[in-house]
Amino acid sequence: MTVAQRTLTSSILHGSAEDAARLRVIEKLKARGDLFPPLSHAGILALDTAGKWPPPGVKR
Repeated sequence: MTVAQRTLTSSILHGSAEDAARLRVIEKLKARGDLFPPLSHAGILALDTAGKWPPPGVKR
């Protein structure tokens, strides 16, 4: 599971202060180039099999 996937599947109550923080995290992830909506598990595995995962600049 990626950080992007976890932020979207969080059980935080929408509209709460914690949700506002979650939304700020999503904006920061987008600003650094993370994909939103994030890739599915199958999509990541397909990219990994093709040698295209992880994205440039990301350590395994």
